[in-house]
Amino acid sequence: MDNNTCIRLFADHEQIKSCKNKLRTAQESFASLSNILALAGNEVRLKIVYLLEEEKELCPCDLSDILGISIPAVSQHLRKLKDGNIVETRKEGQTILAIVTVFAILMMTLPLYAKMFYPKQKVQATAPAVFDHQQQVKFIIQGMTCKACEEHVNSELSKVNGVLAYKTSYATRSSLVSFDKSKIDEKTIEAAINRTGYKVKSYQFTR
Repeated sequence: MDNNTCIRLFADHEQIKSCKNKLRTAQESFASLSNILALAGNEVRLKIVYLLEEEKELCPCDLSDILGISIPAVSQHLRKLKDGNIVETRKEGQTILAIVTVFAILMMTLPLYAKMFYPKQKVQATAPAVFDHQQQVKFIIQGMTCKACEEHVNSELSKVNGVLAYKTSYATRSSLVSFDKSKIDEKTIEAAINRTGYKVKSYQFTR
């Protein structure tokens, strides 16, 4: 018998129906992600998207030096990414800066891929020495739809000096953040969250 031949005794109709419904529900996301991957599938363009996500903004000259390719070649790749709405550009004086626009969408669509870029961060314990300066704020965040969104926000919070602990939940659309108020304030944390592409709608002090 051919090893690739499948002969089942009973079909799990509920499972089949459930899987079809899942595909139907996610159809729009699959179509969007397919377009993104088609453009970012080129190795150079994938590196550009990665670098822009990490550094937030880079100019074509920077990308040329980093990637070791000509500025016209970089500009051509950026134009294709811009046409696909993956990056956008802005002008600052005589410098053109490129910024990722929909990388967060890719992360939301494929949570498993997101974990590769945003490994789970360890929550720092609060040190007794800064306890008197500890402040806790709950941020209400727009745009989070899955675990990958949590990972993205947590990754950005982990980079902020003075943040002591955080607990982000896409289910409640919020992030509870403890920080040393002698080093940073809530506005700094709000800006960090907004850099992910999600937006802080409001916040309230809980401690």
